[in-house]
Amino acid sequence: MQEAQKQKLPVTFRVAGTSLAGQAVSDSLLVITGDHWKAYEILDDAKKIRLQPGVIGGRANIYLAPYHKK
Repeated sequence: MQEAQKQKLPVTFRVAGTSLAGQAVSDSLLVITGDHWKAYEILDDAKKIRLQPGVIGGRANIYLAPYHKK
């Protein structure tokens, strides 16, 4: 990341991989993350959920299901 910044190169992250809109297409640096970006945290009695970028919506709904939330 430091080198990309120094070289003024754009960086695109590919995480969950569910998009069909081409966000994982880049003319420069593509960073493909692994399973280490899938943490989550349920907050405020499940009124909020904090997700890392590797968590897709379906998985978030599974985490919220015990609270009867989506």
